[in-house]
Amino acid sequence: MIHEAVLAERFRLGRAAVRVALTRLEAIGFVERQARQGWRVTPLDGPHVAALILARRQLEPALARRLLSAEEVQVLRALAIAVGAAAGRQEPAVVATARAAERRMRDLLAEQSGALARRWFCELADHVSRIVRALEIAGLPLAPAHLSPLIEALASGDAVSAERLIRAEIDGFEIAVARAMLSFAPQVNPAKRRRGRRPLAPKPMAAAPATKRREE
Repeated sequence: MIHEAVLAERFRLGRAAVRVALTRLEAIGFVERQARQGWRVTPLDGPHVAALILARRQLEPALARRLLSAEEVQVLRALAIAVGAAAGRQEPAVVATARAAERRMRDLLAEQSGALARRWFCELADHVSRIVRALEIAGLPLAPAHLSPLIEALASGDAVSAERLIRAEIDGFEIAVARAMLSFAPQVNPAKRRRGRRPLAPKPMAAAPATKRREE
């Protein structure tokens, strides 16, 4: 639960500014307003993640038809190098730099998609970042996406290969998140399982008292 007064005191803001910020977060599905209780962070459960992945499958393949300028290709290649340099490294600063570079790549690819589509792509990226960050906090980090092959496919105008790479990256993300979420499932120690009791045999019913037949 989130309370406006707590946030206002923590960040030294007015209640009105906090309410505006929370309302914006509510619009993109990060928090939910609870009547007379405050605000609740939207849970990262299975249905939420499944809906996010479905949205990615429906929207992101459209980026395969993106036409890149020479300047954009140069910037994207430099960002891809920054992401690749962080491969296998666990230092927080290095990982944060790679995440920022990956996000910049996604934002740049979405820039020429039109105002409405660009907003959708941005919100999708925000939700992906939230999932990735939550898993990092839980000690289950996901590696940044390796987008260099996609950039080269887009640079050469190969939309078919670009779409295949986009779908493959989404598949990899889905598998990685599913494995991470399954690790949260409680493990039952067989030694601590309560042994089931053998069913008790039903007690024989007491014989009904003999009744004397009334002689007619």
